[in-house]
Amino acid sequence: MKKLVIEIFEIKGGSEISTELDVLVLDLHKRYNGNILLKKIDVFNKEQIKPHKDIIEIIKKDGIDVLPLIKADGKVVSEGKLRDILKKY
Repeated sequence: MKKLVIEIFEIKGGSEISTELDVLVLDLHKRYNGNILLKKIDVFNKEQIKPHKDIIEIIKKDGIDVLPLIKADGKVVSEGKLRDILKKY
């Protein structure tokens, strides 16, 4: 089975919300035998954020308050949608 790549876009140092996401993802990672790859991306790190034009556009449009944002296998998703996707793994 291929690994599900989950990217969490946040401000370095994180927030309570992304900490909750981390706990969710790590718990599921254990349950699904390591089939999940978690990447945390600091939106203020130009090298990390540069390839993610969709995330840059969302932040430009809606502001920094939309963070953290989640991508699962290259698609921006809500936490609820992430839970649905994880059920497949």
